[in-house]
Order: sequence, then C-alpha cells, then structure tokens
Amino acid sequence: MARSFWDSSHMRLGDSNKALTARLNQLLEGEALSRMALSKRIGVADGTLGRIRYGTANPTIDVIDKIARYFRISPWELLRPPDATPAASDDTAGKMIPGLQQAITALNPDQQQALLAMIRALENGK
Repeated sequence: MARSFWDSSHMRLGDSNKALTARLNQLLEGEALSRMALSKRIGVADGTLGRIRYGTANPTIDVIDKIARYFRISPWELLRPPDATPAASDDTAGKMIPGLQQAITALNPDQQQALLAMIRALENGK
C-alpha cells in the first residue's frame, strides 16, 4: 500500500495540537494581545481560544482560518511548530510544503476562497 504525504509526515494529530498551541501563544505574545481581545476581533468564542491555547481543542478549519487571517499568515503555518523546518529525511514534505505555499499565495483571493471551500468540503466528507 502506498504511503500518502500525511502518512510520511513526522507529525501526528497530537503534534499538530501542540504546534497550534505553541504558535497561537507565540503570536499572541508577539503582538501583546490578550486572548479575549483576539476573540472579539475574529468572532471566535474566548473559550474556544482558551482550549486551543491549552491544547485541549480540536478546532475547525474555519476557526484556524480566522486566526490565520488575523495574523496575516497561511492557515497551515498555525499547525507547524514555531521553529520547525521540514525533516531532512522527509524529502516529500520538504519539497511539497514550500510548493503548496507558493501555489496558494499565487492564487487571487477568490481562488483562495474556492480552495478553502474545497478543503472544508473534504473535511466534511462531501
């Protein structure tokens, strides 16, 4: 059976939650922004952000997208540890992630929204 990109990744779901927690904490501290202030600015419940900050949440793509938009970063960057670089032994990930980022940033805003809608549909099994 062939391994997918996700199977070959060194990060597991728990690692993604830890990365999201670390990145959100880093971003909030970097802007001297409180969780409550972010909550009000992006329209996400403070409790949801609290669970993300403490690593107990399983946020939707919509929540991740709102956080990423506020900090002007790509949503996938929230799921990557703050100081992480792709593992040298993982050639596929090392080559794929920068290419995906470049391809996504080359899209116009309408195309990016269409791509996000497709990802959401995949997440929901549609």
